[in-house]
Amino acid sequence: EGLGPVLRNVAYYHGRTHLEVTTPIVAGLNDDHILRIAKWLGDIDTSIPWHVFRLLPEYKMADREYPDILQLAGAIREARMFLDHIYFGNFAGSQWLSTYCPCCGRRLIERVGLGGCGAKPVLFDLDGLSCPGCGNPAGISGECVDWHSAETREAV
Repeated sequence: EGLGPVLRNVAYYHGRTHLEVTTPIVAGLNDDHILRIAKWLGDIDTSIPWHVFRLLPEYKMADREYPDILQLAGAIREARMFLDHIYFGNFAGSQWLSTYCPCCGRRLIERVGLGGCGAKPVLFDLDGLSCPGCGNPAGISGECVDWHSAETREAV
């Protein structure tokens, strides 16, 4: 069935639960599909968070090249015309991990890339679940936690 079940499930779960989509990008396999994927997701809802994950060739894919960060970043810049929240990771120093207001561009959540699959939130600049600059809903579910508080450190 290929991508059929994935596409069907994304469409099904949208609006029924909090939904984020992660796409592993493999050089020479799907690195040229970024715009099509972003457009498809954006046609469902421009506020769906999309995580573009740079898959490194290991094990049975060790003969493949590493995905080119600059090439992917260029495609992701273009894809932002279809989606409000695109994150790009799996490399140290990624600048694509923070959340910005789609209306005014204010940084709402700053994350620092730890390489691999990790990112650490270091700043929350929200008014409830909205942008403090323009009042636009940030498209975030749940509660924002002050990661620097002693209470949070004790709970974790």
